[in-house]
Amino acid sequence: MMKKPLDRIENYVHEMRYKNIDNIFITKNGQDVYSKNFNQEYDGTKHRIASVVKSIISLGTGIAVDRGYVGLDDYICEYLGESFDHMTAKAHRKITIRNLLTLSSGIYWQFGIHASQPLWAAVEAGEDWSRTILELPGAYTPGTKFYYKDADVYLLTQVLQKVTGQSIEHFIYENLYQPLGIVCAAVDYDPGIRNNNMSNIGMLTAQEMAKIGNLCLNRGEYQGQRIISEAYLKMATARQIDTNEFAKYFGMQQYGFLWWIHEDAYFARGFGGNEIAVFPKYGLVVVIQATAKKVSKEYLDVIYHVILKEESLISRDKGER
Repeated sequence: MMKKPLDRIENYVHEMRYKNIDNIFITKNGQDVYSKNFNQEYDGTKHRIASVVKSIISLGTGIAVDRGYVGLDDYICEYLGESFDHMTAKAHRKITIRNLLTLSSGIYWQFGIHASQPLWAAVEAGEDWSRTILELPGAYTPGTKFYYKDADVYLLTQVLQKVTGQSIEHFIYENLYQPLGIVCAAVDYDPGIRNNNMSNIGMLTAQEMAKIGNLCLNRGEYQGQRIISEAYLKMATARQIDTNEFAKYFGMQQYGFLWWIHEDAYFARGFGGNEIAVFPKYGLVVVIQATAKKVSKEYLDVIYHVILKEESLISRDKGER
C-alpha cells in the first residue's frame, strides 16, 4: 500500500466532514493500491450501489448486442408490442435501444425522488409497467434531449428480458458477474429498476465494483477472457449526448450509454455518492461507496482534489492506454 496517498485521502475525508463515505478503493493497472473503510458496517460487505447499476445494465446490453439478441437502432416497439397497444404518443414508436441507453426516449417525466413519486405510483398501480410508462405523453422527439429518469432503464430491462428469455438479474449474473468472480446470494428475483434495487445485482463490495471498472479499463477483457466487445465499450464510454440542465445536479456535461463522461474519464454514478471512476490514461479505477441522503457530487472533490494530485497514482509509465 502507498502510505502517502492513504494519509492524504483519509485526512481530506475527515477535514471535509464527509461522514457518509463508507469505503474508498483504488486500483492502478489492475493492482490494488489503496483501500480504506470509514464505516465498519460496510467493511468488506455488500453495499447498495444505487444507479451505478445503470452502467452495469449498459454492459449487459452490450453483451446482448454482441451476441445478436438486439441492435442499438432497433425500435423497442418490435419487442414490447403489447405494451404499445394503448399508447397515445406516436413518437414513442420511434424510441430505439440507443435512445434508452442515452436516457433520451422523449417520454414525459419529472426529475427527483419526490417529483417523480406520483408518476411511479401510477406505474406501480398498473399490471404492465411498460404499458403505463408508454401511455405517458411525449415531451420531445426521441434521441434529441437527455432527461435523467429510471423509466428509460426499466424499459431497457424489459427488452433485454424479452430477447434473452431470462430475467435481467439472471442474464447479468451469468454473463457478467460470474466471469468476473462476483457472487450474488440469489438471482431469482426481478423487481425491475424501481429505486435501483435490482435485488442482489445492485449490491456489491468495493472490490467487486473495481472489477467492473477494470473490465472497462481493459477494453472488455478480464483475465484473458473476452466478456464484452471493445467496439461497444468505446461507444458506451464516449460522449453520445449532452446532459444540459442536469449538469448542475451531477457535475458532468456529457453522457454515453448509461455512463457519465467527464473530461478524459468515465463514471458509473449512484445516489448518495457511489462512484466507479475510470481514468484510462492513468490505468486508474477509483471506487467510492457512500450513503448520503441526496444526489451527491461533492465526493468528486476527493477524486479531483486529492487522488489525482498524487504523482504515484497518476504516473503514466505503465498506465498509458
